[in-house]
Amino acid sequence: MFATDAESFYILKFDSTATAIEADPQLPATVVLAQNYPNPFNPSTTIEFSLPKHYDAELNIFDAQGRMVETLLADRLSAGTYQVEWNAARYASGVYFYQLRLRDSGAGAAPKIVETRKLLFLK
Repeated sequence: MFATDAESFYILKFDSTATAIEADPQLPATVVLAQNYPNPFNPSTTIEFSLPKHYDAELNIFDAQGRMVETLLADRLSAGTYQVEWNAARYASGVYFYQLRLRDSGAGAAPKIVETRKLLFLK
């Protein structure tokens, strides 16, 4: 392409090579809280979750009555996939729930994302 004005002559050359930015296939597109495995379990199980970006994260265990019995994780996490093991040997058999609570850093006290799943502990 070329252009002129009263005093100059310009030649502009455009490279027709197309470029694209490919998303990292290792990073999830959304928050995913997977079902624990094994389930049912005795005495330990693995809880896996994936984050697409940085979050302040908490992973808590609740009993069937809704009482929080243990905090497995409370930390600032970067994007990626995480596995947390819960050893329930000191607890009674039964139904429990695990809950992932996420908030953006610097945000208010209210969590941005809350996901909960059920697990079964059999002695």
